[in-house]
Amino acid sequence: MSADGKAGTAGDGDALKVMLVDDEYMVLDTLVSTVRWRVLGMEVVATAINGRHALEKCALHKPDLIVTDLTMPVMDGLELMATLRRDFPGVRFAVLTAHQEFAYAKRAVDMNALGYLLKTPMNAEEIETTLRSCGEAIRAERRLHSRARFAEQMMEQIKWDIRRRLLDDLLRGTHVDGMALAELFPWQGRPGGERPAVVAVYATLLQRGQFYARYPEADWPLLDYAMLQAAGEMLQELTEGAVLPYRSGETMLVLAVPAHAGEAQRASLVQQLHGRLAAWLQRYFGVALAFGVGSARTPDIAALRATLQEAIAAADAAFYEPAAVTPYIDGLTKVWDRAGPRDWAVLEAELRAAWRSPAVEERLGGLRALAAFARSFRPRPRELRRQAAMWLEETAAVPLARGDWVPLEDNSSLEQWLAALEAQLVRLPRPPAAAGAAGERHPDIRKAIAFILQHLGENVTLSRVAEHVHMNPSYLSHLFKEETGENFLDFVTLQRIEQAKRYLAAGSCKNYELAEKIGFVSYPHFCTVFKKVTGLTPNEYKRSLLE
Repeated sequence: MSADGKAGTAGDGDALKVMLVDDEYMVLDTLVSTVRWRVLGMEVVATAINGRHALEKCALHKPDLIVTDLTMPVMDGLELMATLRRDFPGVRFAVLTAHQEFAYAKRAVDMNALGYLLKTPMNAEEIETTLRSCGEAIRAERRLHSRARFAEQMMEQIKWDIRRRLLDDLLRGTHVDGMALAELFPWQGRPGGERPAVVAVYATLLQRGQFYARYPEADWPLLDYAMLQAAGEMLQELTEGAVLPYRSGETMLVLAVPAHAGEAQRASLVQQLHGRLAAWLQRYFGVALAFGVGSARTPDIAALRATLQEAIAAADAAFYEPAAVTPYIDGLTKVWDRAGPRDWAVLEAELRAAWRSPAVEERLGGLRALAAFARSFRPRPRELRRQAAMWLEETAAVPLARGDWVPLEDNSSLEQWLAALEAQLVRLPRPPAAAGAAGERHPDIRKAIAFILQHLGENVTLSRVAEHVHMNPSYLSHLFKEETGENFLDFVTLQRIEQAKRYLAAGSCKNYELAEKIGFVSYPHFCTVFKKVTGLTPNEYKRSLLE
């Protein structure tokens, strides 16, 4: 990339991230080295030689703009655009085309491409003009989107925040504000007539971690907002009730049902609600939905708390026997949780020994032992997933990147979870040369790693490190993965977590101070990443050191 020393003119926050896709190396090299990307307020974060290669890189680099050729082997530009419009709806496109491909370029523009760039001849000034126009369109779209989102969130934020806090108080058994409860469930205070019973429903997206991984983290609140609104509207169409936000992809629904209604009538109401909400989620987001259902209770705080807790417990049953709707009474027969401390200890010893082995068959033998344990004792799914992930990480049998943890920690079924574990266990250990002893690594990579370790508490970006070692960022990304076996971002994250472990062991600073000290933007984000990598929260990790 050209380093002309001029500040970017983006005018709207950070530089736009660009991916270039073309099967001709000379075209990629010319675009990277000739276009004044910084002047345009853009940064080339990745290059790819065909559509399939671009798809693999898109989830990692999350580009704002993809400049793609149309005619390529394996997967052409039009197919790439169609796929990304479905899986990465926020990405925008510009197309590279030769004169004879103009008809294809028109089809691309019809697919909402922002413009097209001629490859023959390749005129840098015209290309920059087109790219500048693309950048302006993306930023204008962002501003419009941001204003609309801000207005919506301001109107609804207070309502959802109150409900989230109320749910938290209910589940923890702390004091619940009577006025807030009365506003949320107005039918309880109406004079005369029979007071309805309440039924809690725990609604969760299936494989929610993998669902949210398809979107930028900044868009998660907007996704949650859309789903909460839809759930509220559909609930009100069927009966009185309330929607209580729980966590991303998890919502509690409280239904008011006639006290005299029978079990069949209540079950029918829940099934109708599930059918409507599941169809809407599948249509607009391509994600499935499961319900855990508590029992009908008399309308008071203690009863409400009980049915909420039952609904959460009922959802665990779907891990062992997948079902769209699981009543609490069924959950009691499907999650036994009979494993004692000795059973867990025996399993841990067996898995640690098996998963340290370089032999794939021995690792899979450990997986079979884990499967047998799960089917015999049926422990709580969260505990099973947490323990297995922690043992796998600590044995270091396979080098796991950040994205590898998502299916291992997701709320999938037992069979899907075991398949995700198997996919990791069959990977051979990284050979010594790939792991790269410090003296064997490329000198620029050694220099890059030294810079990263010295600046962990700062904003360590690929561009900043590339500038330090005087290397093109795209090439540095490729060379870094080749030399270390890790993606750049995964390497930085793992180094920060290792540093956090050392600080926690030393007890030299508070947890919230530690987050900033090692380069995390916030303490909640640090806790999320720390648990994803280690299987423990920071406090749990500190306690484990004392045991």
